[in-house]
Amino acid sequence: MARKSAQIFTSIWNLRGDFRNLSEGAQRLYLLILTQPGLSHCGVLSLTPTGGALFSPTSTPEGIAEALDELQRERYVSVDTTTSEVMVRTFFKHDGLLRIPNMVRAMARDFECIQSDDLQQQVAEALPQGFGETFSAGFEADFPPAIQRRFRLGNDQPLNLGKEQPQAFGCGDRGLGLGVGEGLDLGVRGCGGKGLSTGFDAFWDAYPRHVGKLDARHAWDRAVKRVKPKVLIDGATRFANDPNLPLDKNFIPHPSTWLNQGRWDDEPLPPRVVYSRSKPDRGTDAMHSLHQRYSAETAAES
Repeated sequence: MARKSAQIFTSIWNLRGDFRNLSEGAQRLYLLILTQPGLSHCGVLSLTPTGGALFSPTSTPEGIAEALDELQRERYVSVDTTTSEVMVRTFFKHDGLLRIPNMVRAMARDFECIQSDDLQQQVAEALPQGFGETFSAGFEADFPPAIQRRFRLGNDQPLNLGKEQPQAFGCGDRGLGLGVGEGLDLGVRGCGGKGLSTGFDAFWDAYPRHVGKLDARHAWDRAVKRVKPKVLIDGATRFANDPNLPLDKNFIPHPSTWLNQGRWDDEPLPPRVVYSRSKPDRGTDAMHSLHQRYSAETAAES
């Protein structure tokens, strides 16, 4: 279920608060992010390269980038420019969703939608240790392991999500540089509730056959519950760039079929069989031999 409200306390305007010291553009952008329906139950919002729906007609890419960079420097948000996602750092502290069972389940679902390993790590670390102590035993059984480790007291093993080293642009003490927001416009591709279609458009553009889009979207929603959207997009890109891809698109599976069969992990296609017109044809050769034999026998009889 998509979020219908945002928890913003009036104390944000406290005279002694840091928020008042932000520029007008940074304040506005932060409030925009917090109030987007697409903000997930993990406090993560997807960004699109051609968005802009969240801004006024007078917004400029330069102004947005400057405001986003300021919010990161002041540790209000974290941004992964590789996956185009932004995370509200204090989301769990102020939103109150961790007290509501259905919201906790939604948070666990949305956690698996986060494409960035770095932001996924930060979201897990932002969860208070033992936040689920009041819930019934086994409540977290289907949750991702990283959420389970934070759910109960005494499960505070070190978190180590993802196979790659953390990105260089994290937040605050991770060395965020100037201009990190360049080229990013906020979109509305949130991952909360039914918003599992995050990244579908990128997959659709990458896949080499465009048929059955509605079926493909349903198949995508099922697939992203099993793997990250980036895995599907990368798989579709590899498939489209395979040098042995059938030339006749009728022999390329529908995108929904490709997704339903989990073919993003397929090996490269086998070499394409090329038939040459100059290759001898056994049937033609046999007829030619028979004709020569008949001609020779006819000539001998005459």
